[in-house]
Amino acid sequence: MPTPTEQTPASFSSNRAWTIGLLLFFAVILLANGAMIWISSSGKPSTLVSDESYELGLRYDEALDLGEKTRESGWQSDLLRCPSGGALSLCLRLQNVSGAPLESARGSIRLLRPSDPSLDRTLELKATPEAGLYEISSDLPSGLWEITIDMHRETLRARWTRQVSLPL
Repeated sequence: MPTPTEQTPASFSSNRAWTIGLLLFFAVILLANGAMIWISSSGKPSTLVSDESYELGLRYDEALDLGEKTRESGWQSDLLRCPSGGALSLCLRLQNVSGAPLESARGSIRLLRPSDPSLDRTLELKATPEAGLYEISSDLPSGLWEITIDMHRETLRARWTRQVSLPL
């Protein structure tokens, strides 16, 4: 029997609970890793890699440049429901940097429906008699839409993208 001043060395090998606990811990880790590998390898292949990565990069650079040109132009846009109130009439009010109506611009609106891509379409904006006001009419169903507005006048171009719930 050890005296009160003597200490007995701890022996982990003699205690089966520690051994079983460590084995179970590593078994759980291995099972979790195996499950993650199985989940990541099944299903659709990744679309992060493309055969046209260079062209995609150029398109991305063009989009960034167009965003910078939009900021430099100082144009301001406001999307609203047209007073004519047709099936679905949307108006775009354009103003220059000083707040005056922007006339003689041309452009289009690209309408994307996140829940139903078959409804996606691009429509040309038509100038109205009111200065700086452009209109589209369509039979779009109500709901959430992503709208991309592309406008140009002479050498200036601008693009705005918004998510809106129609009807406005």
